[in-house]
Amino acid sequence: MIFKDEPSLEFKHGGVSASPTLEVRVNKTFELLLNDFKSFVNEKKR
Repeated sequence: MIFKDEPSLEFKHGGVSASPTLEVRVNKTFELLLNDFKSFVNEKKR
């Protein structure tokens, strides 16, 4: 993973909002959860 050292840098500068990588990671996680949920719902419908 490329992100290994980044969290410590982000928090050192005191602003998480200043780091796009964290936002991207949260969005990706949310997308994955949403996809899991969609497939779960689709399984239930069958």
